[in-house]
Amino acid sequence: MRTKTSAGRFFLCITAIVLLILADQFTKYAAISHLRGNAPVRVIPGILELVYVENSGISFGLFRNSAVLVSILSFVWIGVMGWFLFRILKKGGFTGLRAGLVLALAGAAGNLIDRLRWRYVVDFLYIACIRFPVFNVADILVVTGMILLAFLLIFIYREEELHAL
Repeated sequence: MRTKTSAGRFFLCITAIVLLILADQFTKYAAISHLRGNAPVRVIPGILELVYVENSGISFGLFRNSAVLVSILSFVWIGVMGWFLFRILKKGGFTGLRAGLVLALAGAAGNLIDRLRWRYVVDFLYIACIRFPVFNVADILVVTGMILLAFLLIFIYREEELHAL
């Protein structure tokens, strides 16, 4: 069985990041095209709605109207995650960490694209039954990636394994 090369792992991760960003941007384009200026769409009444929201802050509306600060923080965050991903790609192994970083990077980049383009992020998914704040695909990617990373770092990888990075 042949092991993947560093270049192959890099190509796979970059391809996944690009495809996830495209999926995020496509769903936001659909939200802009079909939801902006219209009443919410009740996909599952009382549970899931599609509603157009322009979020000028970050999670839960924090740092509202601080597009420049949030964009700078996003660039830094993407840079840090990218650096870790690059280190892991060079080393090999750590498939779970790579997956978590790919998800989080793609989500952060998807929302950064919105901030740079419009100075706000397009949100459109609303879980009505728990009144959760409106979110988007990029948010799902970031949260999923960070939960995966936290789980792996807390429960799976030993400190000695991580020092190798």
